Amino acid sequence: MVNFMENSNDKLMTSDNDVGLTLADPSQGSKKFVINLLLRFAGFIGLMLVGLIFTFIIVRSLPSDPWTIMLGDSNLTDSKLAYIESQKLKWGYYEPLIVQFLYFIRNMLTGDWGPSLVVQKNSPVFEIIQARGPRTSEFLMFSLLLALPVSIGLGILSGKKKGTWIDRIILGFAGVCFIIPLSTFGMVLQYFFAIKWDLLDATLYQSPMFITYDPNITGFRLLDSLLKGDFHIFTDTLAHLILPSSVLAAGWTAVLLISIRRIVILLKSKNLHFPSRNYIRTFLVFLYMSVITVSLETTFNLNGSGMLTIAAINSQDFFLILALVIRNLFFFQLTAFIVDIVGSIVQFIMERKYPSSSAGGFSVSADAHKYVFSDPSEPKLFNGSSQQNSKIGENEKHHVSWSWKSMLLRPGVLIGVFLLLICTVMAISAPIFFDFIELNLIDITTPGWAPHDENHLLGTAKFGRDVLGRTLWGTRIPIGIILPLSIILGIIGFLLGFLCIGKMPFLDRCVDYLLKMFLVIPGISIFIIYIAILGPTTTRIITLIGGFVFLTSMMLGHRAIGENLRKYNSRRLKARILKSFIPQIFAFSLILSILAESLLFNIGFLGFGDPTMIFWGNDIQYARGKIYSAPWAAGWPMLACYILLIGIVSIGSSGYSYLGQLSSSETTSPKIPANDLALD
Repeated sequence: MVNFMENSNDKLMTSDNDVGLTLADPSQGSKKFVINLLLRFAGFIGLMLVGLIFTFIIVRSLPSDPWTIMLGDSNLTDSKLAYIESQKLKWGYYEPLIVQFLYFIRNMLTGDWGPSLVVQKNSPVFEIIQARGPRTSEFLMFSLLLALPVSIGLGILSGKKKGTWIDRIILGFAGVCFIIPLSTFGMVLQYFFAIKWDLLDATLYQSPMFITYDPNITGFRLLDSLLKGDFHIFTDTLAHLILPSSVLAAGWTAVLLISIRRIVILLKSKNLHFPSRNYIRTFLVFLYMSVITVSLETTFNLNGSGMLTIAAINSQDFFLILALVIRNLFFFQLTAFIVDIVGSIVQFIMERKYPSSSAGGFSVSADAHKYVFSDPSEPKLFNGSSQQNSKIGENEKHHVSWSWKSMLLRPGVLIGVFLLLICTVMAISAPIFFDFIELNLIDITTPGWAPHDENHLLGTAKFGRDVLGRTLWGTRIPIGIILPLSIILGIIGFLLGFLCIGKMPFLDRCVDYLLKMFLVIPGISIFIIYIAILGPTTTRIITLIGGFVFLTSMMLGHRAIGENLRKYNSRRLKARILKSFIPQIFAFSLILSILAESLLFNIGFLGFGDPTMIFWGNDIQYARGKIYSAPWAAGWPMLACYILLIGIVSIGSSGYSYLGQLSSSETTSPKIPANDLALD
């Protein structure tokens, strides 16, 4: 189902005329390797500095500032006014913005992150994060432990059984884990396991009777309770964590399973070139995991750093927002740097161990100049014979036309088109049967949350609003705006990224770092801060999501496509290589559209959507507290959301698989290293 996500390297073209790092002289290779590591460390420091400046400017742009919030206190005494004035001097309030930033860096490096102004008034921000951060870390690590055995086992099995029905089932499982909004899935599990069957705790991090327990050794309740021998605390915490961690483990599984499968396929094909530059891949994974982590914390009321971020942005708690975003920035950049370095080290070791292997392929003779890896485990030799060339190039235009028609008749594409057609009919029928103004009325005299009757086929929600009408109206923006906008901007971004590649490596590198600067801070928090600055209008939310899709796809085009074409001068050859990337452009545009739909949904679910518009996320957020007494209010928007996402991924999966077969059978170009094809 998600074979379009998992491996950019299944169709690699190799030859012996493009070798990577030459290790004939080991000392020369070691020197280049060390220089490469130093350059990457310098890049890490540079991106951290850019991220700090970017974060400070964004947070400083919030409508209110810390001094206004302080002065808003109705009990201002002379001592408080003197304290506020001292704080202004301490943080350089009367200085230019760049000087304020330097004051902030100085205070941050000395451990003074400022006081919380609203969330926990006058408490040091550093202490607040120390108290709440371990909850999120423990939540993430426990869910990762649950996901690892499943991901490793299924990833290895899928890689070994590539192309079989077992592989397709496993990929389908990973696809379901990836596309389903896990916050809504968590609500479903809450309803059954906690309410219906009373097997697990539905919310909170601990029982109220243990709220005063202080995990003062490591900060993690599970670990500290074991170290202290407080087994009743351990079992209580475990009972509260098992349900949300199981849901988050599904997100980890979607990410890890695909990565492990990809590694197994590379090893099986004896392809020794492991991806080492994975900034975009890490960015997307970090964004995906941050979105579902914050949403699940909200769903299960775990009161960790994710919920702390939402509360800080809601109250515009300046210093707390700044510290939390910088914390996310540091962890992301550090993760990207570590992944980058580990990939480089593994690649260096493999090249020293197998010096006869070219970068990413095999040692080939001068005669064997064309390989096509339709299946990396079974390389097929193309010797350039007239029979093979005629078979490949015969009536190419007719072959492409016929292939597209065949693709549209594939079962997965037909299912996806059918599901999207259902969503389209829902969007078109919404204004015919339901009036938008009536669905948005706020009538506090109407109790709402009533089950279905003859006037309301699916029941009512808040203020007596019709659930069927709001579910239909909620389809219009995702299917009518976000989906086509994401695909169009994704394709344009890819092509612009490709056009940025020229014959000047320095300029290419500048473009690369410029794009990284725009994508320097991942996570749902930065989107919410933008919304807090600009206002939660539908137009601005869609513009932000469109900008994310465009910049991300542009970097993908620059890294995954353009770099492969720099070394080739033949226009015909470049056209053939670009044509071979049709599956990736198609697939990644659909992946980005799924992430865009997920962002739209979660922005509404977290309470930052436009209240004057109808979003599924808004409706589920309204109904979250009524999941026990009025499950229909959240259930029907959930179902509509699932239909849309499954339709998108069905088309993407089947289309990518078929277009990949087409590209691998038509393209006979020189080698494209595995590293360049990676999500880089």
